Amino acid sequence: MQKQGLSASAKITLILLLLAAVVCAVALVITLRSVDAVKQQHQQQVERSLSAITQSLSQRLAGGAELHSWLNRAATHNNVVAAVVVNRQSKVLAQANMPELMQAAPMTMKAFEAVIADRNYSFSPQIVSSPIIMLDEGVAMDAGNKLITVFDSRGLEAVQSALWNTFIVVAVAIFAVVACAGLLIHRWVAAPLKRIDKALTVAGQTGNFACFIEEDTNANIRKLSLGLNAFLSKVRTREMHLEKRVRQRSDDLKRLSDDLKYRALHDTLTGLPNRSLLEDEIIRAAAAADRKGHYFAVFMMDLDDFKVVNDSFGHDFGDQLLKQIAARLQNNLRGEDRVYRYGGDEFVAVVEGLNSMIDVETIAKGILKELNNDLELMGRELTVSVSVGASVYPKHGRTLSELVHNADVAMYAAKDKGKNSFVIYHDDIEENESHTDWIIKELPKAMSNNELLVYYQPNVKVEKGMYQLVGAEALVRWRHPEKGVLMPQEFVAHAEEYSLITQLDFYVLHSACVQARVWCDKGIPIPVAVNMCAEHFKSYRVVERIKSILDEVGLPPHLLCLELRDSSDMRDCFEANKIMASLHDLGVKIALDNYGIGSTSINYLRTIPLDYLKLDKSIVRDVNLSEKDKNLIKGMVDLARDLNIGLVAEGVEDEDQVTSLAGIGCDTMQGFYFCEPRDLAGFVQWVQESTHH
Repeated sequence: MQKQGLSASAKITLILLLLAAVVCAVALVITLRSVDAVKQQHQQQVERSLSAITQSLSQRLAGGAELHSWLNRAATHNNVVAAVVVNRQSKVLAQANMPELMQAAPMTMKAFEAVIADRNYSFSPQIVSSPIIMLDEGVAMDAGNKLITVFDSRGLEAVQSALWNTFIVVAVAIFAVVACAGLLIHRWVAAPLKRIDKALTVAGQTGNFACFIEEDTNANIRKLSLGLNAFLSKVRTREMHLEKRVRQRSDDLKRLSDDLKYRALHDTLTGLPNRSLLEDEIIRAAAAADRKGHYFAVFMMDLDDFKVVNDSFGHDFGDQLLKQIAARLQNNLRGEDRVYRYGGDEFVAVVEGLNSMIDVETIAKGILKELNNDLELMGRELTVSVSVGASVYPKHGRTLSELVHNADVAMYAAKDKGKNSFVIYHDDIEENESHTDWIIKELPKAMSNNELLVYYQPNVKVEKGMYQLVGAEALVRWRHPEKGVLMPQEFVAHAEEYSLITQLDFYVLHSACVQARVWCDKGIPIPVAVNMCAEHFKSYRVVERIKSILDEVGLPPHLLCLELRDSSDMRDCFEANKIMASLHDLGVKIALDNYGIGSTSINYLRTIPLDYLKLDKSIVRDVNLSEKDKNLIKGMVDLARDLNIGLVAEGVEDEDQVTSLAGIGCDTMQGFYFCEPRDLAGFVQWVQESTHH
C-alpha cells in the first residue's frame, strides 16, 4: 500500500513551527548574551568597589584610624550588605553589619560563609575575599590582612529575571502567532483543499462525478472550486453521454445477439425452424411417444425439379416459391406438428400421435394433394410437385440420424418412382440403390476421372459505383457423363456424412492453388478462397498438408483463403483454434462462411484468428425489406470493423442491395449481380471484361 505524505496544512504548520523555533533560538542566544553582559558589568562593579575599599583600608590601617564606622559607610555606598577585615591570624579587625563577629573566634573563610548562610538572605549573596595591600615607603607589601565582603546581587538577579521573563513572553507570543496562523491556514486553505481532495478522491474511486465542491469565502479557493466544479460537471456530462452510448451499444448488441440466435435456429427465408432445432424435437417426440405408447413419423419432402425452376426464372423466383411451399405445409398440418427447412429445397415434418401406418399414408397423401396444385407467383402460373419419404419411430429408427436417413432413402425412392409420390421406408427398399449410395460409389470415381470441375465466383470491392476484383471463391461442380452437371447441394452433404469430404476438399484446394499460381505467373495475383469442413481441423496434419500443397505449387500463402463453415465442432474445439492459428501464422487467410445464420458468439470471434466474415446470402437478401434488417446488417458491419475483421456480403443479386450494403459500410461483395460461378474459361472472360468497369 502506498504511504500517504503529509497534508498541505501539516506541511505549512511544520514550516511555521520550524520558523518559530529558529526565532526562539535567536531570542535565547540574545538573552544568554544579555545575561552574560549583565554579569560582567556586575563583576566589574564589584571589582571597582573592592579596589576602592581595599585602598582606603590600607591607608587607614597604616594610620591606625577607626575602621568600624568607616567600613559601614563604605559598605553602604558600594552595595555591600556585610564585610569584615581580618589579619593574618584571622582575627576580626573591623566589621560592617556583622557586630557578632567582633567577639568571635578566628574568622576563616569557611566560618564566614557559614555565618552568611545562617542569615538566609532573600537573594544569592556574593562573597568575595580580597587581600589588603600595604604601602611601605612606596613599596606594596602583603601584611596578611584580608577584606571579606558580601555584595548585594538583587540588582543582578532582577535584571536577569527580567531578561528571562522577556524571553519567555517572546517565545510564548511567537508560538501563539504560529498557532493562530496554523488555524487560519487550516480554515482558509487546508480545510477547503481537503474538501476538494476528498471530493476528487471519491470521484476517482467510485466513478461518481456528480459530486459538488462547496464554494469557499477565500477568493482563490473559491475560484479553484468553481473551476473544479465546472470540470467535474463536464466529466459527468461526458460520462452520462458515454453511459448512454454504452447502454445503447449494449442494447444493440443484445438485439443483434437475440436476432442472431433466432436466425441460428430458424431459416431466414421461410421463418421455419432449421435442422438445429430438429434434433431437440426428435428427442422430445421420442420421449412423448414412449410415454404415451404412440408413434410419430418423420416426413422428408423435396421439391421436384427445383433446379429447373431456379435456372429458368431466377433465384428470387425460387425463393418466393420456397416461402409459399413452407406456408402451405404449415397450413396442411396440425398446429402441434412441426415443419423444418432441412436445407435447399428439402423440408422435414415431424407428426406425432399416430396409431398406424394408415395414419402415415393419410398425412403423406394430404401433403401431395396440398402441394400438387397450380399456383400463381410473381405473375407466372406454375405447377409444382414434391416427392415425400417417411420413416416411423421406433420401427425405422430411434435417433435423428436413423430416422432422417431412412426418410431420405424413402424420398429418393419416391423420386425413382416418377416423382410427385410418397414412399414409406421399409427394409426391402435398401435392396434398391439409393441416391446416397450412388453418390458414395460414384464420387471417388469422379475424382479419379477428373469429372469434378472448379468454378470461380469473383469477390469485388465496390467504390463510387465502380467495382474491382479482389478475389475469387472456388466452387465445385460434378460433370457426370450420364446425369450431366450436378450442383454441390446434390453431393457435398453426402460426402460429409460418409467421410468423403476431406478428399473432396483437398481436390478442390489443390486445383484452385494450381490455377492461382498460373494467374500469378501471368502477373494477375488473384487470391482464391476454398471451402473447408470442420473435419479437417481435428488434426494438426491439415497444416502440414496445406503447407505441402503451397510448397509444391509455389503459391504465396497470402493468396489462399480457407472458408470455414461455422459449427459447434469448431467453436468447442480448442485444438481447432490452435490449428487455425498455425495456418494464420503460415500466412494463409481465414474466413468464417455463412456468418449470421450460425450461433457464433462475439467472444468466439475475438478468440480465433479471422481475416474475413462472409455474410450469409439469406441476410443480404433481407437488407431492403425493413429498417430493422438494415440495422442488423449495419450492426454486423460495425462489429466486424471493431474486431478488425473484413466483411464480405454473399448472394448480392440486384443494384438496390449493392447500394444499401455500400451505404452501411460493407463494400466487399459476391453474388450473381456481378457474376455467377463460372468455369475457368468463363471466369477469365469476365475478368477481361471487368477491366472496363
